[in-house]
Amino acid sequence: MKQTYIDVCLSFDAVDVAVTQDCNYIPRCVFKHGEITMLTDLSRKYTEKLQNKIDYINPTVCTPVIDILPNLSAIRCFGLSEKLSANINAFENINELTGYFSVKLDNSLRCNLISSGCDNCRSLYIGCNMGCLRARLEYKT
Repeated sequence: MKQTYIDVCLSFDAVDVAVTQDCNYIPRCVFKHGEITMLTDLSRKYTEKLQNKIDYINPTVCTPVIDILPNLSAIRCFGLSEKLSANINAFENINELTGYFSVKLDNSLRCNLISSGCDNCRSLYIGCNMGCLRARLEYKT
């Protein structure tokens, strides 16, 4: 996905459109030095232009993105939809529902590394989320 992401960033830049990442970002360690430089330059360009923080490369912390299905059940996100769902009528508000998924799913997955390369990586201490939580279902340390 790295090259697809770079291609999308460059294609959008060609028409002067900024790109932002959601929770399913590509970890910084996947990119080569030149790619990081190029993406950092795009971040600066659009941050200055839009006067709003745009970050093409630095990780964000994944929080539940609640998706409501037609049957009124909720899932944490489509990537983790098979793992856990909940009936929205069982919760008072979106904060309770988000908290439910955080406690029941996120907390148990946070300790799973996405690869052995993540073990003792300095970026974990500055907020790297190691990419999508979905990948942690398969990788156990």
